[in-house]
Amino acid sequence: MENNNKTIQRTSFQSLLFLLIFFTNPVLFAQEIDPTIISISDGLSSPFVKDIFQDSYGLLWIATENGLQKYDGYRFETFKNNPQKSNSLLHNKVWNVLEDSNHDIWVATEIGVSKYDRRKKAFNNYDFTKLFETGIGNAIVFKLHIDSEKKLWATTIFNEVVYFDVATDSWMEAPYQLSNPNTEINHRGMTLGFAEDIKDGLWLGSNNYGLMYKSKTENAFSPVIIKETDYIAFNEDSNRITDLFVDTAGIVWITSRNGVYKYNPVTKSLKTLQTYEYNKDNVINHWNCIQADTQGNIWIANNFHGILKFDGISDNFQEIPVARAIKLKGFGWNTILTRFIIDKSGIYWFGSINQGILKYDPEKKPFSLYTHDASNPTSLSNNAIFGLQKSEVNPNLLYVGTRGSGINIFDQKKQTFHPVTYKAINDVYGGAVRSIGESNDGRIWLGTWGDGLIELDKNYNEIRRYTYTSESETSISDDKVRVIKKDKKGNFWIGTNNGLNYFQPKTGDFEKINSKMSRTYSKKLLQKFENLRNSTHLVEEINEVTDDQNITKPIEIKQEGTYLLAAVGEADVVSGADYGWIENANKDTIWSTEEFYETYYAGGAAKNRIRIDQIQLKPGKYYLRYFSDDSHSFGKWNANPPDKTSFYGIALMKLDDANLEKSPEASLGQNKLEEEQYTISGLNITGIAIGKNYIW
Repeated sequence: MENNNKTIQRTSFQSLLFLLIFFTNPVLFAQEIDPTIISISDGLSSPFVKDIFQDSYGLLWIATENGLQKYDGYRFETFKNNPQKSNSLLHNKVWNVLEDSNHDIWVATEIGVSKYDRRKKAFNNYDFTKLFETGIGNAIVFKLHIDSEKKLWATTIFNEVVYFDVATDSWMEAPYQLSNPNTEINHRGMTLGFAEDIKDGLWLGSNNYGLMYKSKTENAFSPVIIKETDYIAFNEDSNRITDLFVDTAGIVWITSRNGVYKYNPVTKSLKTLQTYEYNKDNVINHWNCIQADTQGNIWIANNFHGILKFDGISDNFQEIPVARAIKLKGFGWNTILTRFIIDKSGIYWFGSINQGILKYDPEKKPFSLYTHDASNPTSLSNNAIFGLQKSEVNPNLLYVGTRGSGINIFDQKKQTFHPVTYKAINDVYGGAVRSIGESNDGRIWLGTWGDGLIELDKNYNEIRRYTYTSESETSISDDKVRVIKKDKKGNFWIGTNNGLNYFQPKTGDFEKINSKMSRTYSKKLLQKFENLRNSTHLVEEINEVTDDQNITKPIEIKQEGTYLLAAVGEADVVSGADYGWIENANKDTIWSTEEFYETYYAGGAAKNRIRIDQIQLKPGKYYLRYFSDDSHSFGKWNANPPDKTSFYGIALMKLDDANLEKSPEASLGQNKLEEEQYTISGLNITGIAIGKNYIW
């Protein structure tokens, strides 16, 4: 009792410690997200996705390293540059996508901007290498923004920020205003961050001047004032602003190459939320994106720094791991994120530089776990689950097969389990239900692991058991039942440890579907073999073979004719443990049971095999032979013996005209070719699917 108290005390202390950490530390690790990956094999033109945008029709536009793509959730339509067509996409390296009020699509590319006219299905291109004479490699357009007055802005690698003048159909350099009017203004440089606030003011992350702002009534962008004690030099390369976002309270969220910050325009204060010391100069740390979800939480896709989720607009955040992503020492996560959106249905679409699109649906609930609780009589009775079957007669019910406690009837509305057990006789787990079937009238069929098939009425009372018996050709082929599937006629296909069965509940009869492992000779042929063995037709036999035998008996055939050979032994698909054969005078093997797929099932354990065959022999000397290994032999069975326990070995008998058959297989009522077409190769049937025309 003392030890139990100590355990309780330790657990309570750990819980208290966790709560203290939760409420005092703003950084937490949350349950990982497990996204669906959409990449080249799904039709994506490149695994490097730089931006994702959802238009007013709900379609997604994907900016990739290898063209622009439109995605309707099922298929991609790809737009690429064609040098022979001036109205094709300007360049295949696409950075950003936007839609205007006319539903036309604006595309930021490696060398300028393309406008896609949806009605004409053509692009109108603005080549910045020519318009601004930047030269190839210096004309990248990173981000587009349409403000509240429908003016289009673009952040670039060459002129920081430019805007589109509709009247002149041209692009212009955005005006800057510095506190010292005599200072020469420098527009040259790369700009990434751009955002608009609730007052229609515009925020800019300048490479030269750091955080800048332009109100709705002003014409130019000006550097903002940051309280001296909070100051961060955002015009330094290692702190270059990579994205901006303004929340509902007017607070400006800032990501830089190596940190996350919040700026209050009223107090001029800047708060540092997170900084990174590793891999600081890696060019990949330009990739950042800030978005708010429908609950007002702030999400940041933080390049190789992963994903941050802030609790509302507070300072408390969680680091959200991505399933199967690996955090590399000194580098960060190997799943490197770019920009992302939260679409109209609440699904998250993350771009990445190496995996394509990561699609995350937060509405997909994780699995609910049901376990046995000794203090709760309506909980699951056993944690080892073998089989599941949803009821068609009572759709609210789910039948749960356990490993040792029969079945549980799960009421999905009440969330309660009701156990139903049966008396186990030969079941190796004391009452295991591996598979479950349901008749159209509500009867339940339990596939057990040793007690065959058990029929229950609709009140779960046992009606009958169906078990294997060698005396009946219409019994189930084995008492270990793996799978039960109902067809459209209401009959069942039943897979066992010893082959496939077709079961008709109305008659209670099983039809065994032949396999090369479970097929049997007819009773007629087996009886003929027994009669010949016990008559003057017997030439020679090696019988009642025990362990570790290698027996040879010489034979002299005086009369040419047809003889019957039969042998019983232990074998499987890997090897023949016990087998018989016949040799001629030159010691050449002319008949053998060593080839497993030439043998038939002899009853009892699946490894008991029999082969019966006709053979033509000419006068001369022969040798009847038999070999056995160190286990499972006559009188020393380590599993169920064959049905004909009186014979374990090999026998040769002479046939006269009255006993001749076209072949032993003819006694099965079908020729060899038909049999091969009607057999399956396996013995342990583990899965069955009912198709329209076929059973799989």
